[in-house]
Amino acid sequence: MLGFDILKLRTCFDRGRVRYSDHALDEMKADEYGRIWDDDVFEALMNGEIIEEYASSYPLPSCLVFGRTSAGRAIHALFGYNSELDRIVVGTVYQPNPRLWIAYKKRRAK
Repeated sequence: MLGFDILKLRTCFDRGRVRYSDHALDEMKADEYGRIWDDDVFEALMNGEIIEEYASSYPLPSCLVFGRTSAGRAIHALFGYNSELDRIVVGTVYQPNPRLWIAYKKRRAK
């Protein structure tokens, strides 16, 4: 792992220092398993874990978080962290397809 701090991500989200990309908002509205709400993303982050990191992603280094909502729904959310603004940017959000993920944490081989 590159050293993303999930506590820093949680603090930013809890303090309202979060911005959703247009792509993330579109994905949340049109998820194949049903709409994903802001509260779902919040819950998934608060009880989730970082499962992948992308140091060279643009425009910000980012990480993929897997977590569950209070209702048990599995959620993946991609978070970029802007250290200059102390803010996170949500790049995408979706309910992972179990055919593509092992226990929602590891990608299946193609």
